[in-house]
Amino acid sequence: MHPGSGARIDASGHVVQGQLVGRRTTPADLAAPLHLPLLKAGCDARGACCALYHHIPASTEDRDRILDVLPEWEGPGRPEELFVKAFAGSSGELGEMLNIAKVDGRCALQQADGLCRVQLAADSGAKPAPCQAYPAVLVACGDEWHASLRPECACLARHAIEGSALPDAPEPWVQLRALLPRVWAVPDTVVIEGTRGVPRIDYVAWMRGGVGALKTSFEPLEVLRARAAELGVELKEPGVDWLKSLLPTLEREVVEAEVELHEDSPLRHLVTWARDAAVGLLAGAKPKRFSRGREADFGRRSGSLAAFVLHGHLLLEWPELGPALADLHRFLWFARHAEAVDSVTERDPRLEPITAALFLQRHVDWRAAE
Repeated sequence: MHPGSGARIDASGHVVQGQLVGRRTTPADLAAPLHLPLLKAGCDARGACCALYHHIPASTEDRDRILDVLPEWEGPGRPEELFVKAFAGSSGELGEMLNIAKVDGRCALQQADGLCRVQLAADSGAKPAPCQAYPAVLVACGDEWHASLRPECACLARHAIEGSALPDAPEPWVQLRALLPRVWAVPDTVVIEGTRGVPRIDYVAWMRGGVGALKTSFEPLEVLRARAAELGVELKEPGVDWLKSLLPTLEREVVEAEVELHEDSPLRHLVTWARDAAVGLLAGAKPKRFSRGREADFGRRSGSLAAFVLHGHLLLEWPELGPALADLHRFLWFARHAEAVDSVTERDPRLEPITAALFLQRHVDWRAAE
């Protein structure tokens, strides 16, 4: 995740990511209740999520387990060449950190059809730990845990209405929590802007009300504006100035992608689509009108994705809740208008506009252009 200003250390020596506090898990954490939102999700097994990231981390334990389940390796190179040292001096409390090699724009363990060779050879429990957890989010919040999913996974938007409800299978969340050596936690006071903040109990009530309103809304931008107003934050529809501030970052990302990424990389397709759509909107391109049904469907799916963001406390990965909420509003607006100018799915069927825009918000340091 991209916190914008980088991780910090608080007075107690804990890592702080935006506002979330990183600490070791405790026995009391394992006894705390687990709260899941009434949201739907599913997986298409297209593998776009695996290929969107510059690298996929793994531990030496992951490497040894994977090499054991792939004795008849038929992929590129030799199995032992699949893992490379993440960076100099990468040994720590969890052992040496590795990255899985990329081949033709995707994880070397991924087949051309998007399926994972490790999961096919054994089961999902054999995959690297980050892959087993993705796209899960588990955050400690007071005396309970909140579970959600990262909204940049394209399958979430595709299954937001038709998928299975998350509470149908709480056991995997409990198992995942038991494996966490460290946890991100919501602070006692959540900063809105500057020196203004609210107690955690009030923030949680606000978050739950927002999830409830968003998950069934056809107008998620209106819901976000109303929820922000409750915090004293005014959200405005993005205009030319915001697009102009975004464009230099997108142009830089496209240049870097053309140098560093394979031509079939979904990340390369994503940033190129966003750059071209921004250019088109600035040039006065008129977005195509959606039918009433498609407009409503797009709104429902956008609202569902925004609900995942709120319930996972993902807005707290930035130092202030108000500006992060404004970012979410802007990028959901961008998803709708960019798709109406230039369809990202037509460029790459693995991608989807809402999750593509949220990926940009969370993983590209676009604020540097401001």
